[in-house]
Amino acid sequence: MISARSHLPLLSGSKILLLCFLVFSFGCKTTKRSSTSSSTRSSKTTKKNSTTKKTNPHVEEIQWTIIDPEEKPPIGAPTIIKTKKQGAYSVSMLIPFDGEKAGSAELTSKSSPAYKFLCYYAGAKMASEDRPTASSVDVNVFDSKSMSLSSILNDGRLQASDVIIGPYDTEELKQVAEFAKENAITHISPWKSSKSIAASNPYHVQTRPSLLQHYEKMVESAVKSFPGSKLFVVGKSSSSDKKRMDYIGRLASAMGRDDITKYTVNEDSLRIGETAFDSIFVQGKTNVFMVPNWSSNDEGFIYGCVRRLRVEKGDAKVVVFGMPKMMDTEKITYDFYNNLNIHIVRSEFMDKASQKAKNMRSRFFNEFNAFPTEDLYEGYDLMTFVLNNLDDYGQNFHTKVGADRNAYIQTSYDLVGVPKSPGEPSNKPDMIKYYENRSLSVIEFRNGRFQKK
Repeated sequence: MISARSHLPLLSGSKILLLCFLVFSFGCKTTKRSSTSSSTRSSKTTKKNSTTKKTNPHVEEIQWTIIDPEEKPPIGAPTIIKTKKQGAYSVSMLIPFDGEKAGSAELTSKSSPAYKFLCYYAGAKMASEDRPTASSVDVNVFDSKSMSLSSILNDGRLQASDVIIGPYDTEELKQVAEFAKENAITHISPWKSSKSIAASNPYHVQTRPSLLQHYEKMVESAVKSFPGSKLFVVGKSSSSDKKRMDYIGRLASAMGRDDITKYTVNEDSLRIGETAFDSIFVQGKTNVFMVPNWSSNDEGFIYGCVRRLRVEKGDAKVVVFGMPKMMDTEKITYDFYNNLNIHIVRSEFMDKASQKAKNMRSRFFNEFNAFPTEDLYEGYDLMTFVLNNLDDYGQNFHTKVGADRNAYIQTSYDLVGVPKSPGEPSNKPDMIKYYENRSLSVIEFRNGRFQKK
């Protein structure tokens, strides 16, 4: 069972302060919450030597823990990853709630980071309620925005963890990854993927596929799905975009297409020019355009390319491949998706018309009188993934999971060890940089809605 504090107060305008079931008081920063339903293990060593098992077969408690920093005990680097089933586990989540802003308008704004992370937490909590476990599991939640990282790292509950999730901040993420390595704890980064976070850390897991994996999936799908097509990769005149286009050209070449055209778009032509693509369309062939721009800063460029392609293509048959931003932006409407046969590479996708999606939205709205962001489903899937594999494999399950195709709401997992050097084997801990999720899907707009290809 999961214990929860009472509801937070209503906001003006009859809006509920989101996720009023949160199990902590935002203003409480110097006390820790006691519990009679879970045992506190003060260190990793104590936990591993303990034979005591909890009797509750469900996740027992999601609790808010804040204490004063304590002296960090000496620790040593691991030499081998061991998987052990012990029957009782502890999971720690480091989420940047920024509890000091509770009650402010930011917490009720659907576009704010605070709202998104609260929805993520809500999903994790729902998963812990829904997923019965053979083992007992404690889930401890820390506000990594309001608390100092040192106080979290010195917390006995974190040190006793079998799994640590987060935090979001890149520099703090690196420190937690190193802490997890030294303590042989599985560390999951659900929001950030970068080869610079962990250089040699077989305990670090990135569940969001990297940008390079997105590019590889995009080129692979374009080449295999449209043989004989005219391939283009487009970008700005910046050095970063040119490097990106060169990389995609090399990927296409490795897949047997040496004829890809790299087309640099004049950004002024997207706004005021009569044409931006200079009638490059080939009649009688499918023209496949890959727009690999990724970040929010490129949203205007992505929209400009899609708009000009739609206007200029005439009768030419066009297919457009893009990154998640092409689907997430509000600037591109269904008319664009349909007219340009847009394909999106994504690590997470949920058919919003599915019964699962409808049930989750209804459940969230009925309980909190608010509409969730997709972070709700992300949090739900990740916690379900963790609970599933703690049951199946125990500690350091990430070394055993591989492809996990369970019925998650919007995410699938395929964990692969990234070797320190290309071509090296990745079956030994000392040869692995980190683990990453390589499960990606291509989504296409078909019959009036997005569907997996």
